[in-house]
Amino acid sequence: MNQKILTRVEVPLSVTLMPFLLLPLVMVSASGLGVVWHSTCSQPHPAEPLKAVEEALAVLKLERKWAGSADEPIELCVMTVGSAFESSFKEIVEVAQSELGPKVLISVVGGGVIGGGRELENTAAVALLAGNFPPDCGASPFILGTRRGAYNEAAWRATAELFRSLEAPNFLLFGDPLSPLGDATSFVDECAPSAVVVGGVSCPTRSGVSSLAVNGDLLPCGSVAGVALRGSRLELHAVTAQGAVGVGPTMKITRGRVNLVAALDDEPALDRLRKVAIQAAERSPRLARLLQSSLLVGLAVDASSDDFLVRTVVGATPDGAVAIGDDSVKPGRALRVHVRDAQAAKHDLDAMLGRYSLERTFRGCDAPPFAAFLFSCAGRGHAMYGVTGHDSNVAKDLFPDTPLAGFFANGEIGPIGARLPGGSNNEKTSSSSSSSSRRPRDATSTGVHTHLHGFTSVFAFLYDTHDWHQPTRKEGSSS
Repeated sequence: MNQKILTRVEVPLSVTLMPFLLLPLVMVSASGLGVVWHSTCSQPHPAEPLKAVEEALAVLKLERKWAGSADEPIELCVMTVGSAFESSFKEIVEVAQSELGPKVLISVVGGGVIGGGRELENTAAVALLAGNFPPDCGASPFILGTRRGAYNEAAWRATAELFRSLEAPNFLLFGDPLSPLGDATSFVDECAPSAVVVGGVSCPTRSGVSSLAVNGDLLPCGSVAGVALRGSRLELHAVTAQGAVGVGPTMKITRGRVNLVAALDDEPALDRLRKVAIQAAERSPRLARLLQSSLLVGLAVDASSDDFLVRTVVGATPDGAVAIGDDSVKPGRALRVHVRDAQAAKHDLDAMLGRYSLERTFRGCDAPPFAAFLFSCAGRGHAMYGVTGHDSNVAKDLFPDTPLAGFFANGEIGPIGARLPGGSNNEKTSSSSSSSSRRPRDATSTGVHTHLHGFTSVFAFLYDTHDWHQPTRKEGSSS
């Protein structure tokens, strides 16, 4: 089955859909059953949540009608809802479930939404990405309720059996700020070591409110929701681009536990961080400005790694310990100061997508993805670049006719660098690396290749491998 990309056109919508006026209509179709996906996004509608979701649904239905796929079932729909609508999340989910009737509906509250060719940050809007899969492929939703332990081991064991029963699974994974995502990512890596896992953390503005839903049912806080994408013809590729750069030397945690770093190189952690920041600021006025606006730290992935997972500094104690946004602090782990840096973010994004383009070529992937996701840190976007839509526009330049959607997240789930199914990784460079002479390292050597990131953008590209290596069709032939 060859994928046929129809021309992007500007479609005037009816008065009932105003004020959309002209919207880019991306249509992907194929012969037979077809693999057809669409991404739509409502206009901002403060205080009108139902109008926003109905608008996004109306555009989706119109695009499906134009593509000739209105009667095809929707096998998966991912809906992202701006945090301004979190109090109406239940009603929005119910409308989407009723109107679309997808086999699987995953709904997430984001700090902003991405879809329909736009990024809308801190805005009351709704975005959708929906479509169907190649033959003998599909999506299986799952829920991991609470932190893994003896009292719920049976539930996790049943989920593990589900994963092992699926053919060539890859995963979308979502949580909220209270979810046991460290447990969940390591669990999926254990069960499916060759899989690609991507996703994001929701952005509720209040504690105790539901910000995830599966098939119309809201999940309690602390849940993990996921989708196993199954089938031998279906591939998920992931690329993680960093948004922070390392500053100063790599230090060793000599005292610390949980999320508290007590000492670095046998000095009180706060004093050591202050010294590094002062020395860096003295060397570069630009670094001085960056340190004033965004002091971060990076924790080494493992003892042999030059890759760092960037975390926020959330406070300090009177005795000089530093609290960070990570509960895996332990003596011996390496730590380095980081700062958020738009220039480094642009460079890393271009470098990682460039390397990924080569990787997919070597894999024989000569067709565009039929759908794409973007999970971007809420600290990126306009706040980082000074412009709106930077990261999604870079992806659009690479795959201009691939529908993309996602959200601005409170944490991003994905690999380090680029990852393709089967454990293929390209991890030679990230902007947070401590050395320009790093050697490639296979993340699967540690048994863990999925991480919870900060200040990154994680891209996920869905492919039908049957579209690869197809002979050129004669002009005028049907697809």
